[in-house]
Amino acid sequence: MLVWCITRSEIFTRFIEVDSSTLKDLVTTALKQIRQRDDKGSADSLRRLYDLLIAPVSSQLDPNKVLCFIPDEPLHSLPFGALMSTTSGHYLAQDYRLMTSPSSTILIESSNRAQARSTLREERLLAVGNPNFDRPSNPNLSDLASAEREVKEIARGYPANARVLVGPQATRKTVMDELPRAQVAHFAAHYQIDPQSQLSSKVLLSPEPGDRAHAQLSALDSGDIYQMDLTRTRLVVLSACQTGIEQQLRGEGPIGFARSFLVAGVPVVVASLWPVDSEATSELMILFHHFRKQNLSTTEALTRAQREIMNREKYADPYYWAGFTAIGGYSEF
Repeated sequence: MLVWCITRSEIFTRFIEVDSSTLKDLVTTALKQIRQRDDKGSADSLRRLYDLLIAPVSSQLDPNKVLCFIPDEPLHSLPFGALMSTTSGHYLAQDYRLMTSPSSTILIESSNRAQARSTLREERLLAVGNPNFDRPSNPNLSDLASAEREVKEIARGYPANARVLVGPQATRKTVMDELPRAQVAHFAAHYQIDPQSQLSSKVLLSPEPGDRAHAQLSALDSGDIYQMDLTRTRLVVLSACQTGIEQQLRGEGPIGFARSFLVAGVPVVVASLWPVDSEATSELMILFHHFRKQNLSTTEALTRAQREIMNREKYADPYYWAGFTAIGGYSEF
């Protein structure tokens, strides 16, 4: 395995001897242990991954700078913030501000877009929470009461310019009309992956009033996003399950709902790596927006929120906080 540490002033390379299947198995095992809340097992796996991926280059890392990972193959699914130092016992997120990007090209393009939108003072918020999705077609999906509370609480930080769509208000037409006008868009809703077509993976929304016959079509899918002009939007937050990665294509990196927004022109997307806990996510997201409104960047605000959540005994396990990552480019907002 090759690890490059690239800064403005130098490129540092480290060769690491590891069998590719061993690395893949280790990542798969760690993710399974995290999702099963196997504290001891996941801690052991996360330490082994730290020793493989971070320890060989730790002397090159500057805690005063944002650390951006551009991973390859199975590492796309890895929550880097949860890697645990074998010397300090710290999670990586406790020592660094972290982000990821699907490729170096997207990192550069998204960073340039972020810089071009950095002078904006007032942000317009679109917050979508707990839509009245078609329940007969989705009998196994629960109501997301915490998501409704989440978006209403978040909107309090944007008092002058917020559009909150909850329950029956969160229709496909209204969301698509409002999204291009928003600088910050936050979705707290159910997300469904279509294994046959990534373009059909979607956020479930509410049917149009009086149109129950087409209720199952009420959604915002990746194909919709790819066709939108989101050049006004600075940040999209996908407070839903597994919105960061669905599949990987050789040479193209991870393909997921987050990437749809990056292609449409959004420089920074916050998304999840696995099915998340609704209540813990609401707490995390409320904290995240609170820190952002203190003039912290998205990366800084997400890291601060994760540090605070992990210090709460109820949510200390990485399952509750490590699944979310900032994806795209470097930004000051």
